[in-house]
Amino acid sequence: MTDVSIRVLLVEDIQIYIALLRRLLESPTIILHTANTLKEGLDQAETGKIDVILLDLGLPDCQGLDTFTTFKQNFPEIPVVILTGLDDEDVAAKAVQEGAQDYLVKGPYLTKGEAGKALLLRSLRYAIERQQIQRSLRKERDLLEDHVSERTTELREAHEKLRWYYNRLNILREIDRATLEARSSEDIARIALSHFGRLVPNNYADILLFTEVASTGTLRLDHQAPQVTVIAERSNGETRSIRETFAASDLSINKRLNRRDHFIVSDLNSLADATPYEDRLRMRGIRSYLLVPLIEEGNAIGAINLGNHRKIAYTEEHAESARQVAGQLALILRNAQLFEEVRAGQARLRYLTERMVSAQEDERQRISLELHDEAGQALTALKLKLALIQNNLPPQNEEINQQLVDAISLTSNTMDRIRSIAHDLRPPALDAVGLNQAMEDFCLRIKNQSGLKVDYSGTDLNSLPGYFQINLYRVLQEALTNIIKHAQASHASVKLFSKDNMITLIITDDGIGFIFQPNSGGGELKGIGLPGIMERIEALGGTLEIFSQPEEGTTLLVQVPWRHKL
Repeated sequence: MTDVSIRVLLVEDIQIYIALLRRLLESPTIILHTANTLKEGLDQAETGKIDVILLDLGLPDCQGLDTFTTFKQNFPEIPVVILTGLDDEDVAAKAVQEGAQDYLVKGPYLTKGEAGKALLLRSLRYAIERQQIQRSLRKERDLLEDHVSERTTELREAHEKLRWYYNRLNILREIDRATLEARSSEDIARIALSHFGRLVPNNYADILLFTEVASTGTLRLDHQAPQVTVIAERSNGETRSIRETFAASDLSINKRLNRRDHFIVSDLNSLADATPYEDRLRMRGIRSYLLVPLIEEGNAIGAINLGNHRKIAYTEEHAESARQVAGQLALILRNAQLFEEVRAGQARLRYLTERMVSAQEDERQRISLELHDEAGQALTALKLKLALIQNNLPPQNEEINQQLVDAISLTSNTMDRIRSIAHDLRPPALDAVGLNQAMEDFCLRIKNQSGLKVDYSGTDLNSLPGYFQINLYRVLQEALTNIIKHAQASHASVKLFSKDNMITLIITDDGIGFIFQPNSGGGELKGIGLPGIMERIEALGGTLEIFSQPEEGTTLLVQVPWRHKL
């Protein structure tokens, strides 16, 4: 399936999501068609050139599950994967019950980068394979009914084999979806074990890894490490994360794992010299077990162990089923370990950045207050004294009188400039009325000062921390300044809103635009003042998308994840 092009019909009416999904689905094996309405989608599906439909439930001409039902009734043979912003378990269960191949929530897939892309592509392929398998099952069932008298045994075996394959695909898909939200290697192992019993029968299961403890205290995978750690186990129907460690040299499994080979022990009680690990299994009532290595880049980094209370419980067929998951799980665990290291570094960087920005803002606020209070008061006093001197001058001193008029005017202009600088250093509206109103006030001030027409629409984000507020405000400040300096625009629009645990800021202008090349090395970004914007957004864990073409204006799409209720 991976070498064959997949023709995907994306039915979505929000252009931003279409752009993001087009980028996410960009692949030599994907041919993407798009439709903005139900009618357009039905017309494209009618051509017969669609392999799978990626469907949003909220369209301009149809809403909710009626959208899916219409596609299912008109094109029952085309698999439908629902991709929506609605995270509702009841709706998801009903959709799957009515025939949807999958129900995906946009948020995780759009914010997980390459991991989200890989799992979305895998979901589409699984949907096509499951649809094909379901079609085969129906065909085999019909044949069984037609020829029951002469081919009952043969068709039953084929039917069971197809069902087993279909169940295995479902289990792999569920593991994929569950591990997408996992936060650690232990979580991933625990999730995998909770599904494993449906693939290979067991009374006990665990996942062990060759590990060493990194300087941060976390477990680091290393196939040459001197110890083996059990990170998760399932026993008596309960799955839990643990850390039980054995010396690698004490395990007879060590050499076998390094040879990348599985093995089966049919009867633990018949072993003359059991290892400490095998004694551990016997204490849990295990009589036979299957051990399958986790291979990553040619090295055994650990193993999946499945135990049974019965002797001679496992066959080579069981081992093959377990190996199907083991290869995938090894890659996921290695990626999780790398993600854990990256997350730790990112968390540290965000903390240091937040401290630095907080220090900068505190200093700006101090300078702003000093300019407003001390310098402002001093200039006010100077203006009053100059006016007093002017009033006491004899009428005949016209030259000196004009000089005083000029001095008073200069003092007034300086006071206005200082107030403007103090306002830019720390906008008082941000603390007084919140981010939404402060942004609207800033847009109005830009309009009055520069002549650039700015339309603003936004929503209140009252529970947003001050660190988020000041960074988003500075992004708007820098963006509008860039438009005035570089874009030669007459009109700009600013939108601020929150949806699906995501804060979105969209800034658009009708200026001269430019050819944006994301991989150009940063020189172009430096020229138009965007690095500072990107640094602030990345410090919040967000993303910046730039859409621009010559003579067609520019759009900045800022998205920052925020899971608290706004």
